[in-house]
Amino acid sequence: MPKVVAVKFPFATHTLWFSPEGLDVAPEEITAGTEVICKTARGEEFGLVEDAPFEVDEKRLKDTIGDAKLSNIVRLATGVDSAKHDELVEKAFSFLPKFRELAVVEKLPIKPMGIEFTVDGKTAICYFASEERVDFRQLVKNLAHALDAKVDMRQIGVREEAGQMGGFAQCGQELCCARWETKFAPISIRMAKEQDLPLNSPKISGVCGRLMCCLRYEVEAYKDFKKRAPKINAKISTPLGEAKVTSLNTLKETVTLSLEDDKTLDVPLKFLTCLTKEGKEAASRPNTLTQEDFEKLEEYEAAQALAAGNGFAEITFSSAVSRVSEGLAEEDRLDVSASEKSKKKNKKRGKKVSGAQGGEKASGEKRSKRNRRRGKRAAAKSEAPAGTKRRRRPGDRGQGAFVVPSASAPSAGAPTTGVYGSSPADQASRVGSVNSSQPASTDTQAASSDFSSPSRNQVRRRRHHSS
Repeated sequence: MPKVVAVKFPFATHTLWFSPEGLDVAPEEITAGTEVICKTARGEEFGLVEDAPFEVDEKRLKDTIGDAKLSNIVRLATGVDSAKHDELVEKAFSFLPKFRELAVVEKLPIKPMGIEFTVDGKTAICYFASEERVDFRQLVKNLAHALDAKVDMRQIGVREEAGQMGGFAQCGQELCCARWETKFAPISIRMAKEQDLPLNSPKISGVCGRLMCCLRYEVEAYKDFKKRAPKINAKISTPLGEAKVTSLNTLKETVTLSLEDDKTLDVPLKFLTCLTKEGKEAASRPNTLTQEDFEKLEEYEAAQALAAGNGFAEITFSSAVSRVSEGLAEEDRLDVSASEKSKKKNKKRGKKVSGAQGGEKASGEKRSKRNRRRGKRAAAKSEAPAGTKRRRRPGDRGQGAFVVPSASAPSAGAPTTGVYGSSPADQASRVGSVNSSQPASTDTQAASSDFSSPSRNQVRRRRHHSS
């Protein structure tokens, strides 16, 4: 088998294969990152080895290079070659604005992408992107005069442009055209229809604006499955009665059936057969789910449920009891074992016990809070001065209660301690009028005028805000 070396060039979307024969060094000494000079159709070019030499069979070699001949690597690049290559790269980068300027002057509908020089610097390859054919003969003359070299114009498509620029696709992976794609096969909207994808342009288009290349990767699998599966809305005979096909799952190769009682059943395609009216098998689309295959389906669902996990197994088993057992004889019906029934009862009992314990705990906490509130109220009463009574304002709902001196309270000059102040005058200034047998002072009367009895609307507003 021949040995090949994969070499990457700056403006190539994929690697090219070359033969390591004829070199002065052994193939084992060529490693990834080695700079080499290769012979191509455009002349000698500077490339970078991507991987060590490897062997390929004749079939893979022909699929990759076709009828072309495998070229040899001229030599390993020296320090002089590397320095000259860097100089030519800087020159090409500096002339790119000139290339764009000349394209605008000629009023050509092109998008200049880059310039590349061969190793000897005598040929300049100018890359541009355009969706139509362009007459660039005058542009070539202007570029040749500006670059002082032979100009080779190369038109690339929007997919090659995306491959050169690189990026990430909707799947989160690197673009296929930038990573490994070498051939851009035609893609049609029919491929999206075959895979039941939404015919929404942004969802099935790539960064290049064309249909995504991955649409053709699985289209053959979808075609093969749809050839073997029954069509949508087809009638299927089952032991539970006549059913209708509602959907197809190509990845799982299952068919979803809708029964007469509006229940659904997912059946693998391998359990469906095609029978004629005489009961014989025919080479056509399947139309029958036999009793034997129906029994196999029960075992298949149970195995799938057990493989998925206990929680899913219980759900699948219970659903099988409800939708599969109906319509069968008593001896053929599925039944939940006694052990599973006891497990469910134990679970329910555990939930009841835990709920009762939680209720007792919650009621104990409520009692303790109520007792603490009562203790605070008793302490407030004990701290209030003798001969006082509690008075509430409408709308307070028990909060913000205050103490007002009664008729037997000491005079205004006596040093008495209240709830809101150290003297009745201070209390009167905060609370309102003083309920005393002696007439209040002028200051107290002035304060009481600000705290007159509220109106009915004010009471409603206070109740509304307190709630």
